[in-house]
Amino acid sequence: MDCTTETAAEHVQSLYALLTQVPDYRARRGRRYEAATVLVIVLLAKLAGESTLSGIAHWAQLREAWLKATLGLTRLPCANTYHYICAHLDVGELTAAVQRWLAQAAPQRQADELVQWAIDGKVLRGSHRHTPRVEEGQEVLNVYAVNSGVLQHCQRIAGKGYESAYAYVAQTPCEGVVITADALHTRPRFARCIRRQQGHYVFIVKRNRPQLEAEIRQLFALPSHRPLPTAKTVEPGHGRLITRQIWTSSELNLALQQEWRDVAQVFLLERRGWRNGHPFMNPSVA
Repeated sequence: MDCTTETAAEHVQSLYALLTQVPDYRARRGRRYEAATVLVIVLLAKLAGESTLSGIAHWAQLREAWLKATLGLTRLPCANTYHYICAHLDVGELTAAVQRWLAQAAPQRQADELVQWAIDGKVLRGSHRHTPRVEEGQEVLNVYAVNSGVLQHCQRIAGKGYESAYAYVAQTPCEGVVITADALHTRPRFARCIRRQQGHYVFIVKRNRPQLEAEIRQLFALPSHRPLPTAKTVEPGHGRLITRQIWTSSELNLALQQEWRDVAQVFLLERRGWRNGHPFMNPSVA
């Protein structure tokens, strides 16, 4: 997204227009600030890295003149106002509005372009509570569009999220989409679901599929399959030097076809290098 000074106001106005569609459940009496205006400030501050309401209020004060001119304000709200307005909104409706805005701002996809969706479950930071009553952290299922940088789906879940991921893909067109997921989602049922929706899949194979993992590792243990890697990259930085090599093969396709619909190939990905002065190696298969 282009966030230069010349276009910042235009992006803010488009965000404001979408946020006006989010219902405001406050009582009408005593409303001093429009909910959409306050939400724009909250979201901009969050994008800038602020994580608390006091931090958001301070961030806004440092940009008071620009925010007033862009949003037509005469004064900025205090931290309590942010809290009160956020407490009277529906999180699902707000999330849907923000996702629509991000989708509009993302670059348009070419007709023959493949895009990647990364599906993963996460625990919301700060959602775990120790006092006064212990509460487990809130799990969410994220579907992240890697090419555009848009989190296009976020859903609260009770467990690890496989069933929620399956339900989302089952009702979403996936033509031209490559779905990547961790080993939890490496299941034939999920692969068939993705293919029914015209999508493609890349799954990591671990010990939850022991027979499949053993077959792939045995294949690449043969000398004929390890002469030279199909591709190799070297990445320095952050105190690490990592070499990644990948070997691919289509020789298991026929044997796997019945269980894994339209499988095209399997691969062995090997990471080795130095981290904080210590050598490491991490081979994985998919």
